[in-house]
Amino acid sequence: MVVWFFEFLWLLWILTSFEAGTTQSRTIRAVDQVAYAGSYGSRTTRFSHDLGSAKPQNARPKLEVKSEYGGKNIKMDFQRRFSHFEAGESALSSRQDSNNFTSSAGRKDLPEIYILVLNIATGLRNFSEGLRKRFTSLLSKGLGLHEQSCVILHVFPISVQRIQVELYCEKDMVKAMGSEWEPNVFIPASKMIQTLDTPSMQPFLKEFNVSAYGVKESPEIDLAVYQEMWFPVAVVAGVTIILIFLAIVCLLFCRRHLEAKAEEEHRTQHLDPEKLLYPAVDPTNTVSASMIQPDAGRVYTITGLPPKARKWKGSQLSLSDRRGSSLVLDLKSSATELGSSSPAPSILESPTEEKLASKSRPLTYNELEDCVNNSKQVTTEFWEMPMNHPPPEERLPGSSYRNRYPFILPNARTRVNLPEVPGDPLSIYINANFIKGYKGRKQAYIATQGPLSCTVKDFWRMIWYHQCPIIVMITKLKERNETKCERYWPDPTFRMQEKYGDIVVTFDSAIGRDGYQITSLYISHSQSLEAPRRVYHYWYTAWPDHGVPDSPRQFLRLVEEVHIAQDREDVKEGPAVVHCSAGVGRTGCFIAASIGIQQIKKEDCIDILKIVSLMRIDRGGMVENDPQYELVYQTLHHYWTTRTGSEDDSHDIALEAIFDE
Repeated sequence: MVVWFFEFLWLLWILTSFEAGTTQSRTIRAVDQVAYAGSYGSRTTRFSHDLGSAKPQNARPKLEVKSEYGGKNIKMDFQRRFSHFEAGESALSSRQDSNNFTSSAGRKDLPEIYILVLNIATGLRNFSEGLRKRFTSLLSKGLGLHEQSCVILHVFPISVQRIQVELYCEKDMVKAMGSEWEPNVFIPASKMIQTLDTPSMQPFLKEFNVSAYGVKESPEIDLAVYQEMWFPVAVVAGVTIILIFLAIVCLLFCRRHLEAKAEEEHRTQHLDPEKLLYPAVDPTNTVSASMIQPDAGRVYTITGLPPKARKWKGSQLSLSDRRGSSLVLDLKSSATELGSSSPAPSILESPTEEKLASKSRPLTYNELEDCVNNSKQVTTEFWEMPMNHPPPEERLPGSSYRNRYPFILPNARTRVNLPEVPGDPLSIYINANFIKGYKGRKQAYIATQGPLSCTVKDFWRMIWYHQCPIIVMITKLKERNETKCERYWPDPTFRMQEKYGDIVVTFDSAIGRDGYQITSLYISHSQSLEAPRRVYHYWYTAWPDHGVPDSPRQFLRLVEEVHIAQDREDVKEGPAVVHCSAGVGRTGCFIAASIGIQQIKKEDCIDILKIVSLMRIDRGGMVENDPQYELVYQTLHHYWTTRTGSEDDSHDIALEAIFDE
């Protein structure tokens, strides 16, 4: 781009030198003064006059010269000279051999009062020798002289389409124009101007496009010629400035984009936070360091360097094996489930899961309201929970390209498995986990990442084989110019039906809501005779690119409508699939709010700490930062405050229409 810029400047210099430089460098200046109507003066030619001459000094101080362009009058000074003169240094000899600018028959020592200057609207190349002879012949006849009485001295190019001609005319002594000038054989320019002003000379002026004429004296600059010469230069200069500005803006934009890309690659290559099980620093206890959220499993230190991984170094045996007993422990505790009468899950394998299972803090409505008003307390509570990201040893070999983010992996114990495709051992893998629901209901939800272009087929295989009736999508396709999720369902503006592997997806209908859209889809298997199934797709688009929503109202409405769809008789009881981009942050907020609403309805209390802790046992990093954790508190508080009127929403006519067969 820099090379193109300098080439453009070089071309600009050539263009500007074509009009202005040619005249200045190649034209011999004939007189001391600036010539009329844009001609450029030349090297000095001085004349000395004898004041004792018999010439009377009755010269007129001003002479009005008419221009054919626009009918304007150009006033130029005119001063009669005396007949006796002494020629000074001549500036014409050097150009007689070049370009025919100076007539060889011209008089080099002629005073200025006898030189007539005419501006002709034609190019220098078009003013050929034959045209010059015709020009002087017609002018001589118009002045009442012999055919060759007028002689051209100089021809100057003013611009590409305009020239300036300097000439003089010799008197015919038989047809003298006045006794006052009989001692001289040259006709004064003022006399020729008077003749050109007559109507009989108008055809001559029009034939040769004479735009102005006058005496060769120091006149005013012709504005039209000035504009003709410099207007293209001004336009080119303006365009150059604009192009330079645009080039600078493009360079800055490209540089910023490359820096951001390099920073992201450096962060991905050098930070491996998936090895860590706990946040490295608790920002609530840090004063000098700035608080950085554990975004998508990333872990930061005060120095900014990635800390060493802290992994469980104990035995890989189960708790019963480590104690040396063959007995099977059957613990009945309510500490690991949301309901008081629910049985405890199996013995956990790591201290991280044991710590998460022990987290609990039941809240009443008033206590929940106090937490909403005390964000520091909520932040402290969030940082006390381990993230529980799985170690890299649990990564399925060869599955890296099927993960949207290398540090977000599914926990092996609850990972969703797919039927194996013959010849493809990796076809069983998808980055998704089963999440338990209220009172420990197994496989109530599936938390997964936004489908990649290479995993869209696996996504729909999961929907089909696990009989999922509802999909909740909480991300845009692109955010901050980054692809967050591939479009995996038909776009009705182009096609109503798409085939993803063996699964055929057909668009049925859609309805827009405040902040999200509900789409009805039908899916069928091309290798199965089973009737098509209906799947409801909820696409929440009101989540901002940065942070969390300012108000939980739209988000709460989405959760409630999903509950309404799950309670319908025609909706299958399969798990609801929830995904964002990574499948941990916004996905965790939705599932936590959904479970919390059910707990408030059944128990009239809420334990958000326990809900999120148990979710992280199933999939590490759920609700990935404390602003999202605060949003869960605000959403459930808003629901508890307004739940008395929420039951009427189940009779929404528009909502009922989309469920009709």
